[in-house]
Amino acid sequence: MLTPLQIELRDCLQIAILAVALYYVLRFIRGTRVAALLMGFGVVVLGVIASISIFNLDVLGWLFGGLALYLAFGVVIIFHPEFRRGLVMFGRQPFLSAMPWQTTRNIQPEPVSEKLCEVVDRLSERRIGALIAIERAESLSVFVDSGVRIDAPLIPELLQTLFYPPAPLHDGGVILRGECIVAARCIFPLSERLRSEMKGLGTRHQAAMGLSEASDAVVVAVSEETGIVSIAHDGKFYRDIRPDALRRYLRALDPLRNAEQMMFGRFLERLNRSSQNGNPQRVRQRVRRQREVDHD
Repeated sequence: MLTPLQIELRDCLQIAILAVALYYVLRFIRGTRVAALLMGFGVVVLGVIASISIFNLDVLGWLFGGLALYLAFGVVIIFHPEFRRGLVMFGRQPFLSAMPWQTTRNIQPEPVSEKLCEVVDRLSERRIGALIAIERAESLSVFVDSGVRIDAPLIPELLQTLFYPPAPLHDGGVILRGECIVAARCIFPLSERLRSEMKGLGTRHQAAMGLSEASDAVVVAVSEETGIVSIAHDGKFYRDIRPDALRRYLRALDPLRNAEQMMFGRFLERLNRSSQNGNPQRVRQRVRRQREVDHD
């Protein structure tokens, strides 16, 4: 027979488990289109349950009880991309990523980063749209199968040529694995999160954001209209990345490996600020403006 203390501990444990599960569910669906759908579905279910309990609707209760299991399966089938994304994000939590069976992240060597930066700089200057995904620990084989397999060495001229509009492979994204161009014209999942920083951006940037939500890949996007370089990683989107910041980041794709343990966003923000402060042209402009103010 359970003592009152054991019952209280068991109840507390169950409440804690439910609270943690609810927290992660709300965290994963926050800001997505599925959040409104699940909210409406939950309101309908709670309304039906309340009506059955208050008005003692036996037939409706029997019917709803028989359909409850099928409704649960239906929710899983309809929202399976969101469930998959949630499980992926849960698997990337810090307490799980430190497990011994986790694979080592694929950190790119400096020559690869230099080649990639060279290509991105050229495409940005010419305002050629580009979408480049850098594979890390999680395999992108599912997205490789959606495109055209290349398996060619990473040559800047070859990678740059893939994105020129006359080329048949310029649509879609390119996947890099180490020093190899694995595939081109790949289809990436579009982001379903409604973010203010994504306002006014096209499908290319939505795809970059979507792939960063579904994997640990680092995705570089070049705008066709403005030539602005953006980076999507770990479900976060960073616009207007300066060349120096991009080059320094790609030299070591994992900024968390050093002792500072700096968050990715702060890492890019600091690199952007440092590159802006160290840009001679920007320094001359600030000095010129200051002289004009002093003269007036």
